Amino acid sequence: MWSFDRGIPEAERISQKVVAWPEEFKDFSRLQKDPAEMGYRELKQYIRRLREWGYDTAVQMTDLHFKWAFPLACFIFGLLGIPFATRLHRGVRYISMGLALGVSFVYWIIMYIGVSMAHAGIIPPLAGAWAGNALFGFLGMFLLLRVKT
Repeated sequence: MWSFDRGIPEAERISQKVVAWPEEFKDFSRLQKDPAEMGYRELKQYIRRLREWGYDTAVQMTDLHFKWAFPLACFIFGLLGIPFATRLHRGVRYISMGLALGVSFVYWIIMYIGVSMAHAGIIPPLAGAWAGNALFGFLGMFLLLRVKT
């Protein structure tokens, strides 16, 4: 064992030492899945185990929230699409397709910027995973309320 008192390294021989490991044999005996491949419950248990061991779980918590946030994109785009569908004329199909692709691309960028910022610890995991949905959800509600009936 090494010690660094007064800046001088000293080595000490240890014949036996008891070390407490928080891991169990089963943790080493099976292959660990990538958190992106885990289901919601499995990832939640993995996060709980990492917290017990004292690890920072911001990245995994972001991924856990993202497992709920990303599927709701369909609902958000439906909410956002209604105002556009009522305003645009049928003769401008190419413009509508371009607008849909552009909005989808911007949404994708905002979602992954939020996730990246949460992975880096700049913003909380919940805010990072739901940033795109919140922004586009509010935009969709605003546009929906302005539709003339």
